[in-house]
Amino acid sequence: MRSATRLSDDQQAPAAASVVRPCALKPRVGAWMSSAASAVLDLIYPPHCGACESPLDPDDGGLVPGLCAACAAQIALLERDVCARCASPLGPFSVNDTDSSSSVRCPRCKTLALAFRRTWAACRYTGPLQNLVRRYKYGRRPAVRVPLQFLLKRRLGPVFGVSPAPDPISLADDVLAESDAAPFYGRAPRPEESPVQTTAPRLPDVIIPVPLHRARERQRGFNQARLLAEDLARLCRLPLDARSLVRVLPTEEQAGKSRAERLRALAGAFALRRPAKLAGKTVLLVDDVMTTGSTAHACARVLRGLDAPQGTPTAGAREVWVAVVARA
Repeated sequence: MRSATRLSDDQQAPAAASVVRPCALKPRVGAWMSSAASAVLDLIYPPHCGACESPLDPDDGGLVPGLCAACAAQIALLERDVCARCASPLGPFSVNDTDSSSSVRCPRCKTLALAFRRTWAACRYTGPLQNLVRRYKYGRRPAVRVPLQFLLKRRLGPVFGVSPAPDPISLADDVLAESDAAPFYGRAPRPEESPVQTTAPRLPDVIIPVPLHRARERQRGFNQARLLAEDLARLCRLPLDARSLVRVLPTEEQAGKSRAERLRALAGAFALRRPAKLAGKTVLLVDDVMTTGSTAHACARVLRGLDAPQGTPTAGAREVWVAVVARA
């Protein structure tokens, strides 16, 4: 990623001799007032790390927006040597990120008939990232999603041939300069990890978040997967569908349960509205964390029409891909 953000021609500062119309001042004044308000709030309530709550130092380089340098350095990225189906670490193997049909799988996935075809995960669900996700989901702090959004966009951007542009809610305009890359990765990036695509990547047709039951979403105040999916859809310029897949049965928290227990709890929990709308399409299912893959499997079965009652038309997605911030 470039160390400095280059402005496009339409973003360049106007020439000195140009005349500024009064109506053109409105967005500039609004932007100035917003920046001034943010500066005042930062003085009164200094920004803190989303994982450890330590004050953020604006001069520490900002490897990941919203995280301090110490927490960012502990994030274990998952970009290579992972199972193509479930994104679990493999060891000394290689996966072609531009090929959604890669056959490199872990021993577990070779024995399971999973309904989804491919998974991309940004990083491991360990250390500071665990604290970050828990505060995001259970602490009712949707603003903490900033580093999660950044990590997901950074992982999926090169895969789909788009660059993670600076986000207006990010804490830095250029959060990963070339000089900062080595300590964040733990090594210098390999040439094959360049975000530049030599061939046009295949894109999904639609992005769908894993839904929450209405009671759970009302209690939490937001759907963490939907917020992540919305941001990813903007980056990839793809349609977001947050209505077709619904959660019709409330389920208990799945943390700590085995895969078999999760599958039993999720039986009949999801339903598909207007299945014909997704007929023949490739769906990118978005969630925050994948643990056993049970939730993604249950959603994918419904999206593909595999759980439709016998004797009923089985319209549904052609295939389902999965994108998560973290892999447990």
